[in-house]
Amino acid sequence: MELPDVGKNCGLKECKQLDFLPYTCHRCQGVFCQEHWKPADHNCPRLHDPAYDRVVPQCPLCGVAVPVARNEDPNARMNAHISSGCRPPPTSGASPNKAVYAHKCHVRGCTNKSAVAIKCKACGNQYCLKHRNERDHACAPPPPPANSASSAIAAVTSRLANLPANLTDRKGAGGRRGSNKGSGRKSGKGGKEDCVIC
Repeated sequence: MELPDVGKNCGLKECKQLDFLPYTCHRCQGVFCQEHWKPADHNCPRLHDPAYDRVVPQCPLCGVAVPVARNEDPNARMNAHISSGCRPPPTSGASPNKAVYAHKCHVRGCTNKSAVAIKCKACGNQYCLKHRNERDHACAPPPPPANSASSAIAAVTSRLANLPANLTDRKGAGGRRGSNKGSGRKSGKGGKEDCVIC
């Protein structure tokens, strides 16, 4: 018993097989059966489209990976990189590939290196692809800054210590005694509250 309403026919003219779980080509957006879903199998018109052939070119002189935008010519980008002051590494017998894989993993005992720096957002260290997740490298975030309340108290205390004597001495300054209730400290006489600054 056939169910022609379920599934779709393969987009390849020679096949036209009814497939209940058809594939959609990510390049040409055509619908194909299981045998012809790969771009090479159905002669995809965008098989050799440079927009889908995404490889980061490596500079032949210095070995640095040169990023290229999606619609940019890689040759033009490489020429711009070389003309902007690309310097080959000193000749020490090392191959240019050594310069590309220069980012070492921070995990003790791991010898993996990567071409791109992968920094953990929590601890700020650099890791390889295998240890990039927090749970894979026993992530310990940096210690939080000092208690903000205690640092604020210390700042106020140091500012008060540096005030001139006539501001803190309340005997000669005929001010508003008792007018700032609840906002200062108790004075030694009469139990009234005085502001330290006023």
